Amino acid sequence: MADVPEVLHTDRRRAESFGGVAEAYDAARPGYPDEVIAAVLGDHRPVRVLDVGCGTGIASRLMAAAGANVVGVEIDARMAGVARRRGTAVEAGPFEGWDPGGRRFDRVTSFQAWHWIDPVAGAARSADVLDGGGRLCLVWSGADLPDDVAGDMRELYQRWAPELARPQNPDPPEVEHEFAGVFAGICADGRFDDPQVHSVEWSSTTTAEGWAALLATQSNHIALPDDVRAGLLKGAVEVVDRHGGLMTVSTTTVIVSATRR
Repeated sequence: MADVPEVLHTDRRRAESFGGVAEAYDAARPGYPDEVIAAVLGDHRPVRVLDVGCGTGIASRLMAAAGANVVGVEIDARMAGVARRRGTAVEAGPFEGWDPGGRRFDRVTSFQAWHWIDPVAGAARSADVLDGGGRLCLVWSGADLPDDVAGDMRELYQRWAPELARPQNPDPPEVEHEFAGVFAGICADGRFDDPQVHSVEWSSTTTAEGWAALLATQSNHIALPDDVRAGLLKGAVEVVDRHGGLMTVSTTTVIVSATRR
């Protein structure tokens, strides 16, 4: 799973790099199928949700549309500004030091963002604000490209950015390895039941330009020199175009959840 290792939260330059592409991020990043949102929210609605690292509010909006009452927390003011314009209530600042003001929640969620949170402090803050029986739900997605496209993409990255070991969204995660730090942070708190894992398989179709736009919002691509990033993204468009201009991306979304005692 891309960027899941628990040490990544210490790289604040990358963690707070998304604001410079906030509007593009909101336009290019995929949403989630109904099955993922239902797995997070459960059967009892409305649910009080605190969405941590909500970014531009992509998942927040989906949860709200499903009947939840959502408050977001986002460290980057530029990302938070887009979320507010799209209708999500967002409070700015780092989650680890966020003041809930006495509020309680049924869910603390984090979609593609918990790797930017200290896993121990984040779990503790989540336990502080969850009612008994509430759940912490941490969500990541990994995608597979068609084999022929993936082969050409590997060659492209070897030419432009060989330091990126996983050039496109990675293979579906190996849970025991990728989430060891996440599990440890939850278990260290002592107020959660053992974490559980649920996976949802889904697919979507994207254009060459859509795939390049998505890559341009990933922190390891944002960090590249401008000329390297431009060459890489242009090459990604050419690769997909050589294979018909459209491709089906197979995605595994993993939900790591734990119930507050």
